[in-house]
Amino acid sequence: MPKGIYIRKYTPWNKGKKVSEKIRKMMSKRAVGKKHSEETKRKMSIAQKGRKHTEESKRKMRESNKGKKRSIEIGGKLKTNNQTIT
Repeated sequence: MPKGIYIRKYTPWNKGKKVSEKIRKMMSKRAVGKKHSEETKRKMSIAQKGRKHTEESKRKMRESNKGKKRSIEIGGKLKTNNQTIT
């Protein structure tokens, strides 16, 4: 067996259990304001490299953005030279 891969011999006690709304709110409160370390950010970035959207998800994104103006058209800033478009 390759290094780092193992077979789980037991089922976690909470697999398939529903979490109550109260507990969800408590968990959410704990996570607010926490920031990822630079190492974690780098690892997340590497994990997403090469990922491609499926045709279905591309279609959904197209549909959801139909008719919306881009931030530049609304008065956003260009990222290249930080000038506001008028």
